[in-house]
Amino acid sequence: NVWPDVSFKGSTLWEVEKNLIFETLREVDGNKTKASKILGISVRTMRNKLNEYKTSDL
Repeated sequence: NVWPDVSFKGSTLWEVEKNLIFETLREVDGNKTKASKILGISVRTMRNKLNEYKTSDL
């Protein structure tokens, strides 16, 4: 089971999405293709999201 046992109460959708993507990547040892399949998104969307998170942390 990849889904984290975490409460998202009080988090924004953006924070929940980011945490879910990073937790899924951890579970599959950073394999973006596997993580994308688990999350039901394309690898391209995964890359775009990761770039978005990277630029938001600057």
